[in-house]
Amino acid sequence: MAIEPRKLKRMLELKKRIELAKKGEVASARSELDEAQLGLMRAQAEQRQRVDDLQNAGEVSATELADRARFVVDAGNQVGKARNVVVQRDREFMAREQARMIATRDVKTFETLNERARDEQRATQRKLEQAAADEVASTRWSKA
Repeated sequence: MAIEPRKLKRMLELKKRIELAKKGEVASARSELDEAQLGLMRAQAEQRQRVDDLQNAGEVSATELADRARFVVDAGNQVGKARNVVVQRDREFMAREQARMIATRDVKTFETLNERARDEQRATQRKLEQAAADEVASTRWSKA
């Protein structure tokens, strides 16, 4: 059973809206991923700065050295957390991108179905018009 052209057109419109929403979600996910990568770069820079501070410390007390070493460890932990956020954001981005591709494929499918339904409708209309023209022509010849 074929889908009514009106329903098919409505489904196509809905699929297009979904596709636009998915594109927006992908853009949002890309932005979040970029922010996470920037956070990772900041954490890495902070860690490098802490290591440089520790190496350039000169003569310091044991407690100050321990404090600075703790700062380096903390900076390393922040880098690890930032990497985890980047990985998570990347996964979210990929999932949203895949959903967008599926939505785009669905739109193309419904566009094709809609186009085929219109073509069938036009062909049926032409056949009806031709049949009516043949009927008119045959009745003219039969009366003559």
